[in-house]
Amino acid sequence: MLPADQASAGRRVPDVCSRHGNPATYREEITFTSRPPGWSYVLLLLGLLPFVVMYLATRRKVTVPAWPFCDECKAMRGKRGGVELVFVALFLLCIGASFVVHAPASRWLAGAAVVAAVAALLVNRLGGARMIAGAEVTRDGAWLRVRDASEAFHRKAGGASSGTKSTP
Repeated sequence: MLPADQASAGRRVPDVCSRHGNPATYREEITFTSRPPGWSYVLLLLGLLPFVVMYLATRRKVTVPAWPFCDECKAMRGKRGGVELVFVALFLLCIGASFVVHAPASRWLAGAAVVAAVAALLVNRLGGARMIAGAEVTRDGAWLRVRDASEAFHRKAGGASSGTKSTP
């Protein structure tokens, strides 16, 4: 784990990629957030709005000005971006075709467009820098926990981290 105040000041962030452990070839500003408390999912029974309001009111955020990434991360983001573009193109194609064809087929095309849009959003979410970095803020906002950090990142960060890969 990294102290959130120091990471947000650009200190104590290792110079290697957190996912792969390779030397950083570029850095990017990322805002990490905390997860909602486990009990908060009960609010979904009341609807999405109460859950979202609670999450926005209780989340902790830490902006790290220069998070390290390697060339493997860049390639991963490029591949996911390509998949996202395919889904966006499929969405646009289905929407356009639904205006051209007759009623029964247009409904199927509109449904396919919705599925393609959801798929594009999911790929976008999974391919983002924050997901590739694999870090989140603890609920108290004091620490930045890096899930499944590479051994090199773990060592350079000081080694006192939970939620990281352990050596067998």
